[in-house]
Amino acid sequence: MPNTPVMDRLVRKTVERHLPWNVHIDLTYRCNERCVHCYLDHHDYGEMTTREVKNVLDQLAEAGALFLTFSGGEIFLRPDLFELIAYGRGLNFDVSLKTNALLIDKSRAQKLRELGIRKIQISIYSADAAIHDAITKVPGSLDRSLRAVQFLLAEGLQVKLACPLMKQNLAGFRSGAGGRAGCAIHARFDDHADDGRRRRCAGAAQFGDRAFAGATRSESEFASMHAA
Repeated sequence: MPNTPVMDRLVRKTVERHLPWNVHIDLTYRCNERCVHCYLDHHDYGEMTTREVKNVLDQLAEAGALFLTFSGGEIFLRPDLFELIAYGRGLNFDVSLKTNALLIDKSRAQKLRELGIRKIQISIYSADAAIHDAITKVPGSLDRSLRAVQFLLAEGLQVKLACPLMKQNLAGFRSGAGGRAGCAIHARFDDHADDGRRRRCAGAAQFGDRAFAGATRSESEFASMHAA
């Protein structure tokens, strides 16, 4: 969601009026990765049907929602995902996706562009395939996710890499996957500190040989949080 004075005022007004301005929907618990840090157990507890999700979207649109994020689990495991995206776009939602991108190929990237998806956030845990794949427990997952990034970028879509920092990848966070992806991509690091507080470092860590703009903390500041 853009961070501008106008947007800040709109957000403040929606909070005052109790309107669901920005909505996040987890479409499924199912996932094709088994990440060591994930809070879901990925059992199939059942999911809302296509009709039920559309009904929720109708209600959200009527209530004044604008920004919509589909997440999971892994959203591309739902065969009706593109139908739901198209329905949301038809209701004038600004739709973003959160995915591990393992199931995104060239044709799906093209379809996402045709549907007018604004942003796709992809979970990348390390530029080192051994570390990333050990975290996801899926051999070859880093290469598959980065291949999807290239498909999406080729379609002109906005890609954001999300990386929760943990003991498995903290030492090498400077060598993230953006350089391997072949271009500068906005990145966000989530720091799950030992004291239970969650800190975020958005933008500007060094990914491979690429520096990202928009830092909220310098590398030295970020490292000092852990040294404290």
